[in-house]
Amino acid sequence: MRTEQEQENLEAVLDFYHTVINGQQYERAMEFLDDNYIQHKPEVETGLQGVLDFVRHVYEVSPTHEAIIVRSFVDGDFVILHVHIKNGAEAKDIAVMDIFRVQDGKLMEHWDVAQPVPADFKHANGMF
Repeated sequence: MRTEQEQENLEAVLDFYHTVINGQQYERAMEFLDDNYIQHKPEVETGLQGVLDFVRHVYEVSPTHEAIIVRSFVDGDFVILHVHIKNGAEAKDIAVMDIFRVQDGKLMEHWDVAQPVPADFKHANGMF
């Protein structure tokens, strides 16, 4: 069972995804990201501007990009998302595991791991 704080942390990340990532309301990014936001994704510069530059680029390359959150997990200050990217910039479909550290309602830090969804599987389980 989630604590009240864990639920608030989850909602902060989900709201960020809904508003900034999928909603492209870039002017609202400061509502979600801390001034000292730390980025661990190698292709993205640390800080607010790095996130905005990356997301804008994704939509420039792939205007129909969509991030679908399939699962979410919370462990204290950490929110983990299993995300299905459709119409991604790097591949048509991408499986992503996002990890955010949240403090005082703000996203403080981000890590992710991503891989293209292959056309063929050696099983019938899928990735999601």
